[in-house]
Amino acid sequence: AEAPSWSYDGYRDGQDNWGILSPEYATCEGGTMQSPVVIAYTTSAELPPLVFDYRNGAAAIRYKDYTIDMEMEKGSWVDIGGVRYLLQRIQFHSPSEHMVREKFYPLEIHLTHQGPDGKRLNLALFAETGKENPAIAAITGHLPEKNGTAKKITLNPGALLPSSFARYAYQ
Repeated sequence: AEAPSWSYDGYRDGQDNWGILSPEYATCEGGTMQSPVVIAYTTSAELPPLVFDYRNGAAAIRYKDYTIDMEMEKGSWVDIGGVRYLLQRIQFHSPSEHMVREKFYPLEIHLTHQGPDGKRLNLALFAETGKENPAIAAITGHLPEKNGTAKKITLNPGALLPSSFARYAYQ
């Protein structure tokens, strides 16, 4: 059976209704630890630094329904609080899945990592329209023509990171 159709902004199949589209989407309605979230109210906190060691590596790009999905070659990682998380995949969502103070962004980039205990660490980057990012241009220039098929490229994920950023954290 095919999964039910959903969208980000549709009247019947948009985010407000995901939890009732299918029993397997019920967590979207009643879950408390899932993404996307609306970041509305924040408090300042001392967060451990992020130490990135992203390197050139092979990536398999797939277009999957609502997202561009890249499976990354092992070798790149981020350290947070003394724990090293290995980069596994990068996904691109347009518009953003998360909302910050009632604003969606034109693009959200998810960098998914796995720690030594198997727990995931997801970093989400919000992008505005503006100056072209050469790394994003290289990715979009190599998109497969067919949904689900893969194309290989070499990419340094560090080229996707902004030169400086503020951040939000949640569990």
